Amino acid sequence: TSSINSKSPINVIIVIGLAGSGKTVFVNSIHEKMMYNKNKHFIINLDAGVKSIPYLPNVDIRDTIDITDLIINHKIGPNSAIITAVNLFITKFNELIEIIKSKYYRNLEFIVVDTPGQIEVFLWSISGFIIVNLLKYSYKTIILFLVDMKKASNFLLLISNLLYCLSIMFKTKTKILIIFNKTANKSKHFWNYLANQQSILNYEHLSSKTYIGDLINLFLDLVFRHSLGNIFYNDFSSFKKKCLNEFFIYLCSI
Repeated sequence: TSSINSKSPINVIIVIGLAGSGKTVFVNSIHEKMMYNKNKHFIINLDAGVKSIPYLPNVDIRDTIDITDLIINHKIGPNSAIITAVNLFITKFNELIEIIKSKYYRNLEFIVVDTPGQIEVFLWSISGFIIVNLLKYSYKTIILFLVDMKKASNFLLLISNLLYCLSIMFKTKTKILIIFNKTANKSKHFWNYLANQQSILNYEHLSSKTYIGDLINLFLDLVFRHSLGNIFYNDFSSFKKKCLNEFFIYLCSI
C-alpha cells in the first residue's frame, strides 16, 4: 500500500472530465483509498446538478445554491444553471480557502475538487480559471482529466477529449494527468502505444488531405512535440479501483 508523507505540501487534485467520464466514482475511489491510508483530506463538490454522491464532501455547492431556483428565477436551462452556480460560488471562494487554512484543518494532505460535467466551466468561463489559480497560489495543484475509454474507443472522440484537455492546460497553465478511465477491459499501456507509434501520422485515415486529417496531424504534433513536459497519463478503473497504488505513487513523485 502506498503511503503519503504527512509533512509534504498539500496536494490539490482537481478532477475534470466530460459528463459520464466517471469523475464522481473516481473521487469516491481515491477518497476511500485516502481513508484507508489515513491521509487527511478535504473534498469539495462543485456539481450543483448531481442528485446524489457516494461520498460526504466537506463543502458541497448544493448546500448554498439551489439549481432549481436558478432555473425558475432566471429562466435558464440545466446546463446554464450549473455553470451559473459555479460562477456564484467562486464569489466566496476566498473564504473557503481561509477555512481550509484554519486550525481545524491542520496537517491536511489533500484537497480534492469534484467538478461538473459541463466542461465549459474550465474552457471559457472565468470561474474555472479563478478556481484553479486561487488553489495554485496556495498549494501544489494538479488537474486530472478523465477520459471515458468506452466512449473514446472511437479515435475521433478520443482526439476531441484530448483537445479539450490541451485547451484547459494552455488556459490554466497547470500540470495535467490524463486518466484513461473505465479501462478494466482495455489493454494496459494504451497511451504508450499511441505516443510511441511514429508511423501513426502515415496512417491512411490521418494523412489524407482532408480538414479532419490535417487537424489530427496538428494535434498529434502539438501533443508529442510540445506538451509531454506537462501532460502525463495513467490507466484506471474507478469501479474496480484498478491502478490506485500507481496513482498515489505518482502523486508522491510530483
